[in-house]
Amino acid sequence: MDNFGNGDQNLPFDEFGVSDDDLAALKMEREMLTHQTPVQQARTILEEASPMAALQLVRLAQMATNENVRLRAATEILNRTGVEKGDGKNEEGKEPWSDLFDKVVQTVEDYANGSKKG
Repeated sequence: MDNFGNGDQNLPFDEFGVSDDDLAALKMEREMLTHQTPVQQARTILEEASPMAALQLVRLAQMATNENVRLRAATEILNRTGVEKGDGKNEEGKEPWSDLFDKVVQTVEDYANGSKKG
């Protein structure tokens, strides 16, 4: 039995779940990034994988069958996009959208009072 609980030990993956195709892709990536240190190469690979990881988080938040998984994915999205914990108000105690709302209201009032022309 392999480390994944499978009876067949002749799978195309090693004990860490890395396939021969993964190793070949990594070798090709390293050959293309010879000007980078291994740490820089790892960072480049992770940066390139970030959009797919973000998409996976969104999919989990939307479609995971387990409610806890959906909650954790949604929380992770909010945390990584800069939404702070708390009441959602900025340092002045205002809602984040209130400045935009105030500008829209002011623009409408200006048009209504004739100080701006359309």
